[in-house]
Amino acid sequence: GRVNEASHRAQSHLAAVGRTAAIAPGETEGDDGGGYRWRVRARPLSAWQFGSGASAVTITLFEVEIGISWTESRGRRSVVLRSLRLG
Repeated sequence: GRVNEASHRAQSHLAAVGRTAAIAPGETEGDDGGGYRWRVRARPLSAWQFGSGASAVTITLFEVEIGISWTESRGRRSVVLRSLRLG
């Protein structure tokens, strides 16, 4: 049950990446409630620039990793999802 819950939480966090704010390289983490912790890590892989001057647009391909962890009697457990996102 905890693995399924963690998987759903990770999918929810992954769906939000890049929607509420621009993707930025680095790592953030926090409390997800119910004994779960979340971690989001974004790492740029490639970047492309289109146009030039003031109208130039840069698109970056990020590797995004979402981790949800919790503690149970057997120790620390986690679920990790990885995806590629344009930012």
